[in-house]
Amino acid sequence: MIQTTERPPVQPLLYNIKDTAKILNCAEITLRRQVAKKNIPHHKIGDRILFTKRDIEDYLTFIKCRSVWEQDAETIRNEATAGGATC
Repeated sequence: MIQTTERPPVQPLLYNIKDTAKILNCAEITLRRQVAKKNIPHHKIGDRILFTKRDIEDYLTFIKCRSVWEQDAETIRNEATAGGATC
């Protein structure tokens, strides 16, 4: 009798636009715009745009930090407006 062991699924080394958009839960066009703005790290091989797992993780960190910065800036603006402070 041959025993088989289950192997974990193999993760790809590179993800294309379609797969990365699914991972990020966004539209492919949105991802292409972020690539054009150089907001997300990527690799071009010929005409193909590819992403590593690290590229995707770095982008998620970037948007999380950007969101926090925007919230902080909004809080500062609101406090300055409410207190009548001038710069």
